[in-house]
Amino acid sequence: MTKQRIGTQKTLLKLILLLKRFMYGATEKLLFKCRTISGKPVKDRQTRTGAYFIKEHQTHRILRGENYATPVNNWVRIMWTGTGFHGAPWQPWSRWSKTLYRSRGSHGCLNLSPSDSKKIYDLTKYREMVFIHY
Repeated sequence: MTKQRIGTQKTLLKLILLLKRFMYGATEKLLFKCRTISGKPVKDRQTRTGAYFIKEHQTHRILRGENYATPVNNWVRIMWTGTGFHGAPWQPWSRWSKTLYRSRGSHGCLNLSPSDSKKIYDLTKYREMVFIHY
């Protein structure tokens, strides 16, 4: 399925935190599904739930925080506070589990494998709706 065809359908990106999975597709048809590592469950690092719109795409970006500056690829911003989806090649994708966020969680972003982040980057577009929930 091409990006152009996807753009003509009513699409949404849904992140279910309980299952630690992304799902992307039309409301009746799943087009893509992948694993994610969300924010670490400590103060100021949890991934916030809610309904958002994609605000921007950047092929390369440096994410900056109080004690880090991390270059990432395939950045898709969903919150002006800095939360988004991006590739995280430093994560142990070969031993991924839905509880890995407890020890390897992000600062609130949704970490994806490099290949999955590229797919999400290519599939999504500006102003598409994103739902994050348990």
